[in-house]
Amino acid sequence: MTSCTAPTRWRIFATLLLITTVAVSGCGDSHTAPPEPAVDIAKLDSGNYPTTPQDVEKAKTPESSAVQESIRMADVVPLMMDIDSRMIYSPGLSEAGTAAYPPPILDKDTTFSDVAPGLVAGWFTRGRRRSDMELGLAADMTVLRFGTAEQAANAARAIADNERGQYPGKATATIPEYPAAQADLNQYDALRTWLVSDTYVVSTYVSDALTTPPDPAPLIQFTKKVLDKLIDGLKNFRPTPADQLTTLAADKDGLLGRTLPEDKPSATTGVYSPHAALHRQMRPDLSKRAFDDAKVDLVSSNADTVYRTADSAAAHRLRAAFLDELSVDYQPIDGPPGLPTAKCLKNRDPDESELRCYLTYDRYVAEVMDTQPQILYQQTAAQYKLLAAGR
Repeated sequence: MTSCTAPTRWRIFATLLLITTVAVSGCGDSHTAPPEPAVDIAKLDSGNYPTTPQDVEKAKTPESSAVQESIRMADVVPLMMDIDSRMIYSPGLSEAGTAAYPPPILDKDTTFSDVAPGLVAGWFTRGRRRSDMELGLAADMTVLRFGTAEQAANAARAIADNERGQYPGKATATIPEYPAAQADLNQYDALRTWLVSDTYVVSTYVSDALTTPPDPAPLIQFTKKVLDKLIDGLKNFRPTPADQLTTLAADKDGLLGRTLPEDKPSATTGVYSPHAALHRQMRPDLSKRAFDDAKVDLVSSNADTVYRTADSAAAHRLRAAFLDELSVDYQPIDGPPGLPTAKCLKNRDPDESELRCYLTYDRYVAEVMDTQPQILYQQTAAQYKLLAAGR
């Protein structure tokens, strides 16, 4: 066999180096967003939906400020998967609890402010081990901040009494290291707990329908972990004084003003940190990975949801992650006419009417939902115009 001479070996090395450099450059290109298809904004049908960014600060109210304070609190409220990594499912229904939007934990005939006055801000979250809450460990948590410690103590008693009136307990329980907590097992063998911590009231509901025979010990231990994690998180929260809530910024970098608005604000309207936004994701574990990859740093929620990522390539990756997550339950449908940057879906279940569109524009991803195709398309077109305005 003929050996390679030194010059020959050098030529081979140089050739391999060139091939490697080209290959690496090609891999780098995979992180570059494809060119955006041309969109003629004038031809987009946005119906009567707003297409001009709003000055949210001018529309700020005490009620909307209390919601934004609640969203600030959500940034220190743990996700259930932070407590148990198996708790990766959520209905995505987390929201603020305020005087204007009281938490739905009392019976329908009781007005929250009548029995628990002084509510300033609050947050509700939940998680479960499987998509069906009847198939394993599931937990709900509500944390409410009141104006004074006395109001919090009175509210905790009123809430516990009301819930026990609706669903009588069959046995009391004790949460280790929380002697002041009220806890009992209800007729469904779920553990309910109410705790006062300074001006905060914490209410939890933990169940495991698969445990046969029912065993309260794991529920008690999980509740303790929930309380430990929450109380630790609240130490890092700097509450805004109740009489200064309207000094909170209603928007950040104009993102909420460029998000399609509802006719009126709700208990979810505001700007979120990535962690706070994960409370409203149905698979927070998958969403967290997608958020981290795309470097999501801000989320706004109103009639739809807008996610701000690192750049255009990151926005495309985030949308791809959302579409991949939904691929089992949703199938592709045509998008709005003239808007090729929107990818739209419908639920595969014929009994479900939900439709979705995921739109990219620059570093943003918008998530739009409705049940009527025409409304969905017009809202998606309006959202595109809002993101494109002034750009």
